[in-house]
Amino acid sequence: MSSAMVNVDRTGFCEERMYESKVNWQEDYARIRAMTQMEIRAKSDAFKANFPNTYSYTKRMAEHLLFENNKTGIPLLFLRPSTIGCSA
Repeated sequence: MSSAMVNVDRTGFCEERMYESKVNWQEDYARIRAMTQMEIRAKSDAFKANFPNTYSYTKRMAEHLLFENNKTGIPLLFLRPSTIGCSA
């Protein structure tokens, strides 16, 4: 489950597809994993440069990491509703 916010850094019409990214998601993920919580908090603005918040940045990261690391070719489906609410 993802959200429509995954492409928030794009302007104009956005199709439901994976867009090329200027971010090297593998590199960012490896750097973040090597950091302490305090370092992550201090550098979060630098990582999410073109994204308005951590939520949209991590949603895009998760989609790209799943897509790029799918070596076995398991079919993937990303559901991107425009609104996500709570559930019981």
